[in-house]
This record gives sequence, structure tokens and C-alpha cells, in this order.
Amino acid sequence: MCMIICSHRIFSPAANISTQTHRPLRFAGHGVHFVSKRCSRPGRGVQGSKHHHDRALIASSKNQVEAPELHLQHAQDALRKQQQQDGAPVPLPLAKSLVETAMLAAVSGLAFTLATLLSLESYLGYFLPMPVVVAAMRSGPAAGRKTMTATCFLLLLLLGPIRAITYFFMHGLLALSLGALWHWRAHWGITLVTGSITRLLGTLGYFLVTSWTLNEDLFSLLLSNVYSLLDRIAGGSGTPSPAVVAIVVGCLFAVNCILYVCVMHAVYIPLLQGMGYKTSELPQFVQRIIARRSGQIATQ
Repeated sequence: MCMIICSHRIFSPAANISTQTHRPLRFAGHGVHFVSKRCSRPGRGVQGSKHHHDRALIASSKNQVEAPELHLQHAQDALRKQQQQDGAPVPLPLAKSLVETAMLAAVSGLAFTLATLLSLESYLGYFLPMPVVVAAMRSGPAAGRKTMTATCFLLLLLLGPIRAITYFFMHGLLALSLGALWHWRAHWGITLVTGSITRLLGTLGYFLVTSWTLNEDLFSLLLSNVYSLLDRIAGGSGTPSPAVVAIVVGCLFAVNCILYVCVMHAVYIPLLQGMGYKTSELPQFVQRIIARRSGQIATQ
């Protein structure tokens, strides 16, 4: 005897309950006997609504249990973020720039202090801007500005305000401007003009501050000395006018600043290029002169 199970669904409209009937079919001889078995399943009726209500209660209780845990997790995340902001580690490039700034500022302050104490400023004047220029070439103009500021504060503590102001006007401003322009690889004409103007303004600022601290008009003293010099050159044939004297003094200042910046270009650019930095290019005739002199030195 074999048995076949066939199943079908019966829907009850009155109770809106879905039922499923399993009818085993028994083959015995020529007759077929049906035995039906009915099992119910929850659908959309009363039992289904009760089932959904129970699920909603379970979900709400679960949310109530998880709510304090979520609030605690959010509080821990906020505290961790605040701790990271308060005591966040300094990034490596920034730390490297700060260390280089401190070291170069110390070297610059030590060099200026030795040059002042040993009266070597006239000989070392071309190399005093070097640390600020190197800082600007390595990490940008911001690093050069920080190095110059740190050097001024260091000299303020070591030598007093007069020497710190002297370094700022005579070396710091020029080193910062040239370092920034060379870092941006500006044309040599722009760097020459900008450096000469910066040097001239720094010299005038130095004269103003020195006149105020010494309580003496250095400009009048300078004009009187130039007036006496021109009077001797003229041989008593006629005294020059004050306008001529002022023009001569201005021309002397301009020539001094231009020559100083030209020498700095001729010294610093080959030196920085030899150190591996990309700077502005010198004029062709200057490069040929430097190459010729370098070849002669190498031959000797």
C-alpha cells in the first residue's frame, strides 16, 4: 500500500483564518479512502493581530534596553573626540618644521651675538640672513617668518631691544623677502628690485629707531657730513643746495642696497642650488662668470 500526501489551503471568510489541510490518499484495491487533517496557521485575523502586537511589545522593550547603551556609546565617542582634540599628537611634518625653526633660530641668534661681541658684523653681514633663507626654502615663507620672529625674541633676551631691532631691520626683513621669492622661484629682476627696496626701507627704519633711542637726529648729522664733503669737493666755488645733498644721500643709499642684494644673489643662489634647493636663476652672464671662476679654481 502506498500513501500520497496532497495539501491545499482553505480560507475561512468568517474568521479570516488561513488553514492548511493535509489529506493522505490510501490506495487499497480499487477504493480510495481520504483522511483529512486540518492544522491552523496565524494569518491576518485575531491571532495575526495578537502576534504583531506581541512583536511590537518585544521590539519596544528591546529599544528601551538598547537606549541607555546607545547614549553611553555616544557619550564615550564625544569624550574620546574631545581628548583627541585636547591632546592630539602633532603631525610629523609640522613637528619637523618646528624643530628646524628652533634650530635655525638658535644658529642665527648665536651668529649675530658673536658678530656683535667680536665686532665682526661687517664681515659676517652677508651670512647672517642664511638661517632664515634656509628655513623659507625648506618649509615655506611661514617657516622663515617664524625663524625670524624666534631669532628676534632670542636676541631681545640676550642682547637687549636695540640689537634685536637692528637684526630685524638690517637682516631679518631682507632674509624673509628673499627667501620667500626664491622659494616661489621668482624672476631674478623681481627679487633684485624687491630685495633692494626692502633693504632700503630696513636701513631707514634702523636710522629712525637709532635716532629715537639715542635722542639725536642722525639724518641731520648725515646730511651735514655729506654737505661738508661736497663743499670740499667743490673747492669753495659754491655751496650745493639742500635738495642736491638729499639726492646724493638717496643715491648713495640706493647704490649700497643694490650692491648688497647683488652680492647676496651671487653668493646664495649657487650655494642653495648646491644644497639641492630649486631657486631663481641668475642672469646668463653671471652664470658664465661663476662657471669660469669655478673652473679656474678647480684647475688650480
